[in-house]
Amino acid sequence: MTSSPRPRRTPTVHTVGLPDLMGAGLIKPGEELISTLRAWPAKASLNADGSINYDGRSYATPSAAAVAVREGRATNGWSMWGVHRRDDVVLLAAVRAEFEAGHSATPASAEGIESAAPDLPEVEDADPDAPDPADVQPAPSPAEDSTEDPGLVTSFGMFWRRDQVDWSKGNRSRILGHQAGNEKEINFAGQIGVYLLHDGARTVYVGRVSKPRMGLRLFEHTKDRLSGRWDRFSWFGLRPVLSKGVLGDPGATFGTDLVVATMEAILIEGLEPPQNRRQGDGMTGQEYQQSVDEQLQERQMMTTMLRLYQGRNEG
Repeated sequence: MTSSPRPRRTPTVHTVGLPDLMGAGLIKPGEELISTLRAWPAKASLNADGSINYDGRSYATPSAAAVAVREGRATNGWSMWGVHRRDDVVLLAAVRAEFEAGHSATPASAEGIESAAPDLPEVEDADPDAPDPADVQPAPSPAEDSTEDPGLVTSFGMFWRRDQVDWSKGNRSRILGHQAGNEKEINFAGQIGVYLLHDGARTVYVGRVSKPRMGLRLFEHTKDRLSGRWDRFSWFGLRPVLSKGVLGDPGATFGTDLVVATMEAILIEGLEPPQNRRQGDGMTGQEYQQSVDEQLQERQMMTTMLRLYQGRNEG
């Protein structure tokens, strides 16, 4: 009696990415990733924007980083990379399943994913040699005089107007911005990073903020010796914008090349030297446009109406 051929299973296409797991608090920027394949030992780390830093380079997805480890061989990175949980290693695929199904991930043995498979019946794609149809990308090839790192800077704003911020709120002043084509407002007052104060197009001051209080520092400059010397500001933030519209945690570790590239990028973007023909290579974060605080708009409207009313009475 001949057995019928085993039906081929259609691979599941997942829509969940590492940024989603970060937003849910299941993984954190800077967390170490460990290869669970004996033949391909490797370690990597999570960047703040959800990419993976392996061997000094950044890869957009787990599979792209896994392909780099295995020297170009198609690999399902979700079933290769694991994260430390207590004294065990949990596959990223299991963490993703936890997010999708709402149950806890089962620890996977570092001896290899073969031993983890029986404990993870909900993980359908536990074979690293079966490429993830939604996730496989070729390892990026290096370009001359450039870097593939996403950079320390995850978001930035250029030449925002001082008079479009409601400074009357003091240390609770909101620094609002939005992406082009998206009116969803993000409050960047809690950013950390570097900021520049401008008098017109001229940069008059450069400052840094190592704690989440960029809005407070800018407010303080409306009261200190620089108060009358700036009308615009630029900022470069390390905290990523999560899908919920709030700021997440910055990455924990950065390589020297990444820091140098970012320093160059900030100087080029902020100072706009005429002999630089291109943007800084480290400036790959998302640029945000300034939004005017609604309460400030209402106050300005009321002031205008009051002046008109007074003018009519005086006439």
